[in-house]
Amino acid sequence: MTHGTLQTAARTAYACLAQSPIADLLKHMRRARGLKPLIAVHEDTPLASVLTTLRTANILAVPVFRTPPHEPTGRLFTGIVSVFDILANTVFQAMFDNMADSACVLSMDAPEFEKYMAVLEQEQAFFATKVGSLVGSTRESSESWTLHSSDPLSSLLQMLTSARYHRVLVIDDQALEASARDAEDGFGPTAPPSGSSIRLVTQTDLVRYLADPAVRTALRPDAQDQASFDAALARIWSMPVSAAEELATQRTPTNDMEASRPLDAATGAPRKRVVTVRDTATALAAMRTMHQHGVPAVAIVDATERLVATLSASDLRGITAASIETLINPVFEFLEAGRRSVGQLAADQMRTVSPTTTVEDAALQMLGAHIHRVWMVDDEDTPVGVLSFSDVLSLFVPESDPEPGVDAFASAAVDA
Repeated sequence: MTHGTLQTAARTAYACLAQSPIADLLKHMRRARGLKPLIAVHEDTPLASVLTTLRTANILAVPVFRTPPHEPTGRLFTGIVSVFDILANTVFQAMFDNMADSACVLSMDAPEFEKYMAVLEQEQAFFATKVGSLVGSTRESSESWTLHSSDPLSSLLQMLTSARYHRVLVIDDQALEASARDAEDGFGPTAPPSGSSIRLVTQTDLVRYLADPAVRTALRPDAQDQASFDAALARIWSMPVSAAEELATQRTPTNDMEASRPLDAATGAPRKRVVTVRDTATALAAMRTMHQHGVPAVAIVDATERLVATLSASDLRGITAASIETLINPVFEFLEAGRRSVGQLAADQMRTVSPTTTVEDAALQMLGAHIHRVWMVDDEDTPVGVLSFSDVLSLFVPESDPEPGVDAFASAAVDA
């Protein structure tokens, strides 16, 4: 597929999405998984509870709110804290440098025991951290953006491909109106509690929507444009992963976590999106590498550079005071220490694709396995590329369309 062909397809698909409201996606989400209440946490919630919530609900981020003055049942959202914010707040904690590897408390001399007690105090302080203080740890959470369900899907697409947002808060206008109409405290509409009609929409939700054949039919603007629209989608979904990965590298000077990828000291060009770590490294060292390179995951390789596992920021979910020291264990021991079974590790960490795999097949594999990226490997199982949901969605955005500006969206706290 030529570059011009892809751009033509992207313009056709994007124009159609510009005519469809986000409300259509919300309806699809309800049909696909039911209408579930928004999982959110108060800004004073301790980090220990947030980590448990992320693991129990199997989610990667939670909106953070404060209670509005004089409205005890309302919610004023101030941001979204993700596993990336937790990673940024975790990997360089001083307590890890002071942890005793395997010393027995009973055999410690006085200085060692004092160090051990200091580590315990640091751990307690770490888990007691108020989640509100983590808002702004990464670029994604430093700005709180919202959209309305009446806004076009193209606006949501732009937000989710701007290399800083993986999820967006959406004000469900229809639910807000219905809530006001259903009030029984007198004549006329009554304003529902602040923040009661907020939905969290992720990249996964939008990819699932676009990959649904029934949705593709519904998105056709009219009979006259059916053929061109179908052809556009076919071109995008049939693109080989190798071409999509190359295009993502060219089009995305920013990465998934921070404002820009570090530049290669020798060439001055952005470093490759695939960052590898040896399987002999500790989980902590691997996560520090992840943070330093500004990537959401690292490929774990053996001595022959063969892909053997993946470590991502999401692996921090469920860390407790009893298990935090597993971070200084070798990466495989960490992955198997109470957060995943060996079977789970094989199922969701070893998903790979070949360079000739189509984007559609790769996307369906990610959706089916509930993962957010697949590694592209060569014949030697060496990771040579990575495809994420950000990359998939970016194929639907023409290069000539600018990134959304501040004037295009409502920012700051949400009080609708």
